[in-house]
Amino acid sequence: MRVVGVGGEGAYGGPEALRVFECPERHAGTGEIRRAVHAASVNPTDTFIRNGTRHATNRELDPPYVPGMDVAGTRIRAEVPGGVDGVALQHTSVLEAIGDGGALAAVRPFVGVTARGITVHLVSVRNYALRSDALDRLRQLVEERRVTLRVAATYPPERAGEAHALLERGGTRGRLVIEFRPEP
Repeated sequence: MRVVGVGGEGAYGGPEALRVFECPERHAGTGEIRRAVHAASVNPTDTFIRNGTRHATNRELDPPYVPGMDVAGTRIRAEVPGGVDGVALQHTSVLEAIGDGGALAAVRPFVGVTARGITVHLVSVRNYALRSDALDRLRQLVEERRVTLRVAATYPPERAGEAHALLERGGTRGRLVIEFRPEP
């Protein structure tokens, strides 16, 4: 399986540190699910994994260390035949993108002043991990196009460093997405 990541403690760095690795298939263990990832968006936590800021968290794992907090894919039901009750998603936005009277669901503490009647809701993914009703409602809102997901650009895995560099420069509206295609 192909992954994008950094090779270990001495391999951390800027966007140029990212590499594509071929890794053996890993099967889900107790309390885990496995999914085929089709795409992953780049977010600030991913840059912390890449540059080594989160090394203490990764220390017990075997490299490569793979960023990818936000992924989209399919469940592999061979290992969990009935599927799972819910999947927690993390999403960030900017106030300028929110319509008057809208709302921001912030997964990190929000510090700032809102205008135009925008409401900020601090959301902890942990609080929703077992709330399949709330996660299903979010899915419905996306399907009804009442909540829209904006993609700024897509990249193949070999160009993941470009997406990281663009995110760190700032000013991007929408997600930067790494797309994984099935291997031939």
